[in-house]
Amino acid sequence: MPPLWRDADAYNQLLHTPAQSTSSGHGLLYGLSVRVPLYVGYTIERKRGAEIAATTNFFDVPVLTDTGIGLLIVAQHVTLAGAGLALILLATSGIWMRFALALFFASNHLFYTFAHCVGSESLSMICLLLLAALGLRLVRHPEARTWKIWSLFAVVLFACLTTRYVNMLLAFLLPLTFLVLAMMQRDKGQVRHAATSILIGAACLVLARSSAEAVSRAGKFGYYSRIGFTFMWRVGFVQTVPEQQRAALLDRVAARTKAPDAQQVFAILREIIAEGKPLGSGTIFERVRAALPRAEKRSGPRRVHTALNTVAWAFLLPPTAEHWQTAQEDFSENRRLLLPEVSRFLFATTVYLWEYADKLPGVGHLSTFRENTPAGLMEKAQANPYLGLWSGLTLNGALLGSATSLGALVMVSVWRRRAGTAATAEGENRARDNILPIAVFAGLLVLIAMAMVEATALVGDLIPRYTLPLWEMAWVAGIIAVGGVGDALRSVRWAAGKAG
Repeated sequence: MPPLWRDADAYNQLLHTPAQSTSSGHGLLYGLSVRVPLYVGYTIERKRGAEIAATTNFFDVPVLTDTGIGLLIVAQHVTLAGAGLALILLATSGIWMRFALALFFASNHLFYTFAHCVGSESLSMICLLLLAALGLRLVRHPEARTWKIWSLFAVVLFACLTTRYVNMLLAFLLPLTFLVLAMMQRDKGQVRHAATSILIGAACLVLARSSAEAVSRAGKFGYYSRIGFTFMWRVGFVQTVPEQQRAALLDRVAARTKAPDAQQVFAILREIIAEGKPLGSGTIFERVRAALPRAEKRSGPRRVHTALNTVAWAFLLPPTAEHWQTAQEDFSENRRLLLPEVSRFLFATTVYLWEYADKLPGVGHLSTFRENTPAGLMEKAQANPYLGLWSGLTLNGALLGSATSLGALVMVSVWRRRAGTAATAEGENRARDNILPIAVFAGLLVLIAMAMVEATALVGDLIPRYTLPLWEMAWVAGIIAVGGVGDALRSVRWAAGKAG
């Protein structure tokens, strides 16, 4: 399978400077980290005598090579395998259960296709796995709550926050877990751990933003929110509202802000609707940019984005009933997609680059585009037997499966307690037998991932690849729950054997 590309965003993250890509709304970390394998590949091909363009500043102006892209893909696969292995080792101690969970993990081709794809979501997927593994260790094993493990968790959380902005919701994972445990167990020690995780989350959020701002400014680019630009892919829902209610809806939302520039944006929205044209992001942005004069050369873009941001927050705080309904319909539709459809979507985003090849120089010579055609690439996606696994599984089915496995974990815990075989003092690890923290943590993984996708649906158009966090956390929760069930049943057999 050739390396896949996450449409033009991946192109921008690789070929634009880190400062430029960060200031334009992409996460900071991917644009920085990919420079290493790309440079190694570039150096190897130069030494081989390959006819490739020279560059005096690879960090700012990288030259893409097949070897560089290949090394990037290999690095993503290796780190994915390492993150998955760490999760499985922490989820269960049984060798055969670990083997079974490894097969289950490998059967999800969504992990493979994203690892085989150029784009920040690939790194985000890997970081989420590492975060889940470290979080599980902190929750499940009290003796692991040392400053070293907390520091490692902070590093991984920071990495998550600097790959995708929606990952900021992950800062709530451990605080919520420990607070729920404190209420259920009436344990003040859990409150202390919640406070520690809150401080770590807050510090990572501040550091992530300040780092992105510093890198952007170092490259002489402005750094500011662009949520309004993203919202232009969602605001089209207004045209689905019946005409008699549409004007009232816009008036009601516009009344939430008094900013003159924002009011001008609302006027432009009404104007486009009156012309019978679709509320497309390109049309809106161009008209707003033309309508808001620049006081200075560099103030124009920021003024436009500030106006769009104000309009977006007017719609979002709180969402209107019409807005909420559209987002839920979008979310519901994506939950009915089959797993192979989501994996094959990355082939479609790769094909997108062929359509805009003239605007994206520097990639046409790569093997993905040199040795394939758009139709041929899509045929490979359909013919690949691995991508046909779980052909009948929807996201709803995956969520049901994770909920069922968590339910089984709780039932085994109740049964074991009634059987009088709860954690013993001899040879038994109490933390391993404490099922409640495992169940709470795994459940919150899924709920937070669901909140991430919900937020994405409210802010922009929800496309299949945006559901990755929920697919991933449903799979991870299943691994954690099944591993916990295996350990619990094994402890019952151990206790029964000792009693006999």
